[in-house]
Amino acid sequence: MLQRTGSKPFRQIKYDMGGSSGNPPSLEKFWFDTHKTGNILDKPETVEKHEMIKKKIQENPEMEVFDVIEECFGRQNKGYVTGYGGSIKPKDLRGPLPNRFDLEMKLKQAGKVNEVLLGRIEHVEEENRTFAARLNEVEAKFEGKFQAILDAFGDE
Repeated sequence: MLQRTGSKPFRQIKYDMGGSSGNPPSLEKFWFDTHKTGNILDKPETVEKHEMIKKKIQENPEMEVFDVIEECFGRQNKGYVTGYGGSIKPKDLRGPLPNRFDLEMKLKQAGKVNEVLLGRIEHVEEENRTFAARLNEVEAKFEGKFQAILDAFGDE
């Protein structure tokens, strides 16, 4: 490898940490290895961010790396993503944001689904009212017969 002055690029660090064999490091391990002094994290804010990353990954292991980065470090600007360095754009990791037309179509579809679900809710509530009325009738008949039985055996 060529000698260089200055810091090592993030891509080179990931490559050295296993990316060369197709097994790049996790965000948590990458953060620890790029911010450690010796074998510990010595700055309190670095420890706090490391704990936040571990917590987010443990809470939701299926969460995309970019989503974890945005949860822990806030919205990423156009030309830099934390842990990836400059010249990497958020859309390179996340993909392009949906346009207005796509969002409106999803909203219309969600509205149709909501209408169907509201119709089902109304139907279930009507059935519930019918069953409640029938139950009240049965309880009234039972109460009458129960009272008749008590009257018949209470005289003896």
